[in-house]
Amino acid sequence: MKIFTEHPNKDHNTTYIGHMKIALTFSWIFFKVSLAALCHGVFPWLFTTYASDRVKKTYHQLQK
Repeated sequence: MKIFTEHPNKDHNTTYIGHMKIALTFSWIFFKVSLAALCHGVFPWLFTTYASDRVKKTYHQLQK
């Protein structure tokens, strides 16, 4: 179906599978960041800069 290939090809010049891999990779990163932020909320001495550092790194990766 066209809906599965139109966006990756038109906007990112990649295949459906390639686009899915990238999206799932970022999803996994955001999941880990959210868990670290949750732990930091309960135990402030844990993961003091992990979430903000990872968000900055991810932002720079997305700008490429």
